[in-house]
Amino acid sequence: MKPPQTLGSVIGVMLFSILVWVVGPVVTGSHEFGWNRAAEGMLSGATFAILWTLMDYARLPVEKRLPAPHAIGLGGFNLALVALMVAKRSGPLTVGSAIGLIALASPGVYLIVNGSRRRKAALPDSSQR
Repeated sequence: MKPPQTLGSVIGVMLFSILVWVVGPVVTGSHEFGWNRAAEGMLSGATFAILWTLMDYARLPVEKRLPAPHAIGLGGFNLALVALMVAKRSGPLTVGSAIGLIALASPGVYLIVNGSRRRKAALPDSSQR
């Protein structure tokens, strides 16, 4: 059985993914180190980590999932990363790239919606006062 998700485990996965995406191409010799390339690796690593976290989040029972406020924050972070990718684009937005950006934004939307529902369900019912 999988252990529950915690903020520390999600941060650890994110840091490891960023490290692999930034250092991996330099170590293998496919790219020379450059700050532009490092920034792209950080975006890619963080996006990969969010997708990895989302796969666990969707499969775990509710009581073992990342707490609702953290899921909402992680979803917002994902949407901010997608916004950075859009702002960084140098060419026109084609249909294919728009579909790709929507696909990259969908995990963030899922985490925000699901976290909001869980948070709302955890609040006491105001009609019973």
